[in-house]
Amino acid sequence: MNWDAVGAIAEALGAVGVIATLGYLAVQIRANTAAMRAEARRTNVGQAVFSSVTIGSNKEATSILRRGLGDPAALDTDERVQFAFLLAAIVGQAGVSFEEFELGIIDLASFDSTSNQALQMLKTPGGRDFWKLFGETFPAGFQARVDRELG
Repeated sequence: MNWDAVGAIAEALGAVGVIATLGYLAVQIRANTAAMRAEARRTNVGQAVFSSVTIGSNKEATSILRRGLGDPAALDTDERVQFAFLLAAIVGQAGVSFEEFELGIIDLASFDSTSNQALQMLKTPGGRDFWKLFGETFPAGFQARVDRELG
């Protein structure tokens, strides 16, 4: 047998092995990406539900949020602090969703479904006041998105 022929066969088999490995890795990366996206969506929805349940099951928190959105000046000093923390939690989660959308982890529909509530709250008098005070603490891309929504 010719050693050149053996070398050529070994080289061809090695190339086939590399191609097969790359194909396998591509399939695994796609599966991992899909799982990561599903987990990010599940986390976003879970956080939104947790915030809703937490606020909705606490009469004082519900009252502060409702009154703060409508007329923040009607809140006393402690209530204004609570209102700011409540809204920061809600808007903060929307900010995280936006960053995940920007990174391609979740799609626009997923971002919209988990952030519409926060954006609607920011359109209220109390939400606008909150955004003027704290908007700059959020990521720049999210700030731009909210600013467009608020007009």
